[in-house]
Amino acid sequence: MPCLSGRFSPTVGVLLNIVVLPPGLFSPGTPIASPITSFSALIDTGASMTCISPQVVQAVGLQSMGMRQMVSATQTIPVNLYLVDLLLPFGSAGLFQQGIQVMELALCHV
Repeated sequence: MPCLSGRFSPTVGVLLNIVVLPPGLFSPGTPIASPITSFSALIDTGASMTCISPQVVQAVGLQSMGMRQMVSATQTIPVNLYLVDLLLPFGSAGLFQQGIQVMELALCHV
């Protein structure tokens, strides 16, 4: 039986490896061309939307589909919005999510 595992850091939380792909590049049952790059992802159960770093945007070659307001506890700022496909490696299959909107991470400074 497959098992979902990751790393735990007391200062960060639970980290998993995740694959971020441009939308429509992959469909279930189709082998992914090697090499495939995975990124560390923080599982944040309190977040209302998924965020990706500018480094992931650049590595995957994503194009912004517009802007959206990112709301933190202290401020609201406009950030780039992207459409991606996400793959969480899970056993030999994985969990595949198509057409997910993600925001570009903006570190908020007070």
